[in-house]
Amino acid sequence: MSKTWYPPGGAPLPVQSNATTVGPQVVQTITAAPRLAALAHCGVYKDGGSTLRIYRASGDDPGTLSCEVYRRAGSAWGRPKKEKCKYAPPAALFPDGAEVETIGGVPCASIGAFTTEQPEALRRLLAERP
Repeated sequence: MSKTWYPPGGAPLPVQSNATTVGPQVVQTITAAPRLAALAHCGVYKDGGSTLRIYRASGDDPGTLSCEVYRRAGSAWGRPKKEKCKYAPPAALFPDGAEVETIGGVPCASIGAFTTEQPEALRRLLAERP
């Protein structure tokens, strides 16, 4: 299985394209595994919260991030699919100018303003535990 490497240091994270980005604490909503929690950099919700991308420190290429994609199967998260490419860790968790709101102890950010519904939807997603 070949990997796609992005020089120098990886591809940019999707937060740059206004995905709802959350702090590494989001890992607690999908697994109780301490290893993933220790390696996590951030998470990105997509598809109305049915997909969660976890960016974590890469074991293959130090200094870059790997991505595991979790999809919701009913009320539980399915087994992750690991992406083949690596990502460059951003200088800051959230880009300058992002609107940041802490929900359930997890920092959440959007480049644009949060809609009225987003905080409540995030509150529901972040309240779940494995």
